[in-house]
Amino acid sequence: MDTIVLVLQKEQYEVTDSTRFKDNFEPLNSLDYYNRDSFIKKHKGVRKYVQNAPILFRKEGLVHPQLTIYERLRGSNYSCDLHIRVSLSKLLYGHSFLDLYTDQLNIVRDLLVARLKDMAVIVSKEALQQAQVNTMHYSVNLDFPSEQHCRMFLDRLNKVSIGNWLEKNTRAYSNDGHAVRFHSSIFQIVFYLKYYDLFETKSRRIDRHVTMQEEQVAKKIKESGVIPPVVRFEIRFAGKRSVTKHLNTILALEKKVWLFNEVFSSAYSRKVLLYYWNKILDDPINHNLLCGFSAQDVCRLALDKYKQGKLQTVFAGLGIFYLLHSLGLKDTRELVQSRQSCATWYRERRKIATFVHRYVKENTELIDIVTKALKNTEKQLKLYND
Repeated sequence: MDTIVLVLQKEQYEVTDSTRFKDNFEPLNSLDYYNRDSFIKKHKGVRKYVQNAPILFRKEGLVHPQLTIYERLRGSNYSCDLHIRVSLSKLLYGHSFLDLYTDQLNIVRDLLVARLKDMAVIVSKEALQQAQVNTMHYSVNLDFPSEQHCRMFLDRLNKVSIGNWLEKNTRAYSNDGHAVRFHSSIFQIVFYLKYYDLFETKSRRIDRHVTMQEEQVAKKIKESGVIPPVVRFEIRFAGKRSVTKHLNTILALEKKVWLFNEVFSSAYSRKVLLYYWNKILDDPINHNLLCGFSAQDVCRLALDKYKQGKLQTVFAGLGIFYLLHSLGLKDTRELVQSRQSCATWYRERRKIATFVHRYVKENTELIDIVTKALKNTEKQLKLYND
């Protein structure tokens, strides 16, 4: 579990110092006609107040949330909701190198209440625990045997595709790190080299907010010259609709809203991560792209099976297979569809799946590493470079 956005309604919180917010927090009297009319004319029915924690807190290694109050007036409907955005792992540990677990809910909740008080916002423990969830990021750090395994995994992952509704982005860092992201406007699947991310500039990081503790870890890594082989895997639900839709589907529940104490679950986190990992693997072509294989064995087996057949058939099968592994699934699909047609692509896709099933002996080492880690329920207790 990592970043979360919680939403509290007006009666669930109290601001004790309005000057802490940019544009001093001065809520209108929603029962006063002239106040309502003035608000609509001046702010067009919506006003936003923002508060970020002072730099002094960051220098002390204390992580505070980002606060935004949205004041809205639409006809007779008035709302003044507080949005609390915070990285739960950084709030507790000061970094995101360790996972969170369900039994830490009360500790995290109490700490967040204290941090909000530092920012002149009073919230009860009960109200915070029952806060609606607007955004949720579930995450896990995957340990690989070596840096080479990490890079091999991300390189292969870059070639897979997760349906037409998720576009794929790839980032190549100047220090040879990589990140692969599948995303829509309200949902993301992200894989990236966790420790390499510390050495990037803010504009190029996947994790933009580096804490004092993370800077200290980066310094130790730089001195040792050895970067831990860790890939971070994140599922990001952005917005209430995304949280509700995906969690209801994955957990087979019917809920209109999800609350803080409900989503704070290490069991749910692993279920969500494993669900989307299996979504990637469900496509046999994706599965093959993530596996290792011997090119020589593939050629020999194909030629052996086609002893009595035409070489043209063998060449066609090998050609589309190696084209796929060179360009990746998405680019191969687009190439065939642009030169031929969608119908041609679907025929070739079936041929590829059949070819893989018959002639490719897959090495599933990298897949097994990820699957085992996601199914592991033991607590992670040790940091690299401790």
